[in-house]
Amino acid sequence: MTTNDIHDARQLIAEINIPTERPRWAWWAPGDATRYHATLINAAPSASMVGTAPGGTFRALVITIDLFTSRPISIVIPRPH
Repeated sequence: MTTNDIHDARQLIAEINIPTERPRWAWWAPGDATRYHATLINAAPSASMVGTAPGGTFRALVITIDLFTSRPISIVIPRPH
C-alpha cells in the first residue's frame, strides 16, 4: 500500500492491480483539488444480474470520495480496463 498521492489514472491502476491476500489501495489526486481513496476488489454479481453475466466474481474499482465521514460516498466501476 502507498501513502503518496498518485496523479495519473494508469499509474493508479498499476499500483493497486497487484494480486495480494488483501485488497491494495492508493490515494488518487487527479489534480482537481480532490483526493480519492481507490481500491480494486473482487465482486460477485447481484441477484438481479444472475443469468445475465458470466458466473463467478469480477474485478471492480471502488473510488471513495468522502472516506472519513459516517456516510462515505463511493463509485463502483465494474471490470475496469
